[in-house]
Amino acid sequence: MSKLVTMTRLLMLAVSVILMGAVLSSAQPPAPKPEPIDRWADFRFLLGTWVADSSADPRQGTGEFSFALDLNNNILVRKNHTVIAAAADKPALTHDDLMVVFHEQQQTKANYWDNEGHAINYTASLNPGKDTLSFVSDAVTGMPRFRLQYIKLADGGLKITFDFAPPGQPEAFAPYLQGAAHRKTDK
Repeated sequence: MSKLVTMTRLLMLAVSVILMGAVLSSAQPPAPKPEPIDRWADFRFLLGTWVADSSADPRQGTGEFSFALDLNNNILVRKNHTVIAAAADKPALTHDDLMVVFHEQQQTKANYWDNEGHAINYTASLNPGKDTLSFVSDAVTGMPRFRLQYIKLADGGLKITFDFAPPGQPEAFAPYLQGAAHRKTDK
């Protein structure tokens, strides 16, 4: 009988230890959640509304564009509105476009559409110094290729370049349009 009592006590002690461990472990504060990774950190310099700096090149026009995060910070949306003055042989033109930037697996991609019927698919990359963001269109046989770049300037402004590579020469980018912009201020 004493062996049975001893075994019962040991069993009760083991159950008590297990229950006590469960109570103590549930009393521990939960481990802190890791900080979410900001997948847009390198793009934040673009956020806001930008105004094109005036230029002597009438092809650039005047206008403004904006970058804003949307859909719970899952996409970056750029909207652009440009008015190009009439030239000697060309009427005035209004150009509107929309670009949606998104992450797909380990890449940053963008889709672009404008009111002239163009649609361009881009892959985005940031240079190692993190001061130039490049959007380069996919290479498609027999089609031109485009590169749109936003370059951070020391004064907080942006330099913008739009380059063109002719069909059959997908790496032969040459400047098509260039300009600069500064943040719009509310006054």
